Formats: sequence, structure tokens, C-alpha cells
Amino acid sequence: MIAAPALPVADTAEADISPSLRHALRMLESADAAGDGEAWSRAVSQVAWCYQAAGDPERAEWHLQQGLRRARTLGRPQACLDALCDMASAALAAAIRHDAAGEPRLAHRARERLRDYSFEAARLVADASAPALQAAVLMRLSDLLYLCGDTEDARALQQRAQRLLADAAAPHAA
Repeated sequence: MIAAPALPVADTAEADISPSLRHALRMLESADAAGDGEAWSRAVSQVAWCYQAAGDPERAEWHLQQGLRRARTLGRPQACLDALCDMASAALAAAIRHDAAGEPRLAHRARERLRDYSFEAARLVADASAPALQAAVLMRLSDLLYLCGDTEDARALQQRAQRLLADAAAPHAA
């Protein structure tokens, strides 16, 4: 079993935790106790999405970072890719929240994290064998970059995805 860092639980009273989050935290605890890496990855992702749904993207991002660390340790590139894409989404939500709260420095930091996660995922996806998967991930990352205002990099990822799809669709010479 690979030891993971202690995961923080909600700062609110137990009664204030949503039933979905409570269930996800129990699943995470069970998977960790059993040493089941696959179940742990699914559970930590579910915990993150529960925090995201509750409006706490930073806590979601933190949990996804733990999932990324474990996926790297276990040598699971697809899980790494999933975590990076989800972390980029959480960082975008954090940027939007900080902008709305009048916290431009925190919003800027969140957008920088989004870019970092996106570019790391874009590098990692190049190792994926299926061009359609590569293109789908690149388009998702492109959308996130566009939403954070990085239109130039968003356009570059879109073009990369379109080239992949065009190359995959082109007839191959025998």
C-alpha cells in the first residue's frame, strides 16, 4: 500500500457535509485502508467533485493533486491526464470565484495554475495512442484556456487537435 498524505475533511460540522461528500469520504477511507489504488483514485476524484459542487474549488484542486501524486507513483498516465484536466477545471472555477470576490491576485494565481496544468496535460496527452482521445483532451484544455482569457494558447491547442483528427482521417499510403 502506498501511503498518501492525510486528506483534510470539511471545515464545517459533520451535519453540514453533503450526503454525497460524506459517502465519497467513506469510499476514500475504505479504499485507502484496503490499499486499492484504483478505488482510491476514483474516490479522491469523487471527493474533489463534491467540493467543486459545493463551491470550494481550492479544496477540490487539493484533492485532485493528491490523486495526481498517487497516479504518478503508480505509473498510471491516463489517471494523471484525468487529474490534470480536472485540476485545470478546478483552477478555472477558483479564478472565477476570486474575480467575483474582487480578489484579482488570487484570481491571477488560479489562472496561472490552470495554464500550468493545461500545458502539462497537453504534453502528457501526446503519449496517448488514440488520436481521437488526444484531440478530445486538447479541445477540453483549449476551452478552459479560452475561458480564462488565454485565447492564443487556446487557439494553438485547437489547431493541434484539428491536425490530429485530419491526420487520423487521411487515407494512408500502402
